[in-house]
Amino acid sequence: MTPVAMDISGLLGAVEDLDYQLASEGITYEVNADDLEYITDKQLSINLFRIIQESINNTIKYADASIVSVSAKLDGNDLILDIKDNGIGFDSILWEQSETIGLSGIKSRVEYLNGSIQLRQNQGTQYFITIPINKV
Repeated sequence: MTPVAMDISGLLGAVEDLDYQLASEGITYEVNADDLEYITDKQLSINLFRIIQESINNTIKYADASIVSVSAKLDGNDLILDIKDNGIGFDSILWEQSETIGLSGIKSRVEYLNGSIQLRQNQGTQYFITIPINKV
């Protein structure tokens, strides 16, 4: 199912519209993702949106963060997606075992898109994701 915001304002607009969730929690949201405008494939767009949305949900639920930033940049045939917060991080064993629905959903979507993901914890949590883009 396509997110309604994406039908109305495209992938970039839908990602920017996630600020309402964060603002209601007192979290500042920074988006630097203009390259998302060039993603036209609907399935790719939905999966990217859901990855970002679930990362933000994890931040709201667990991170005790005050800032979340999302950046997306096309680099040759890859989309580099960098989602980070300044929260408390989480137990990396959960990531390895993917015992939570949110984390396993993120990993599954990245794998479905033939991408790679690195989880970094340094003064918060950072999802560093590379997705190969065949068509933009």
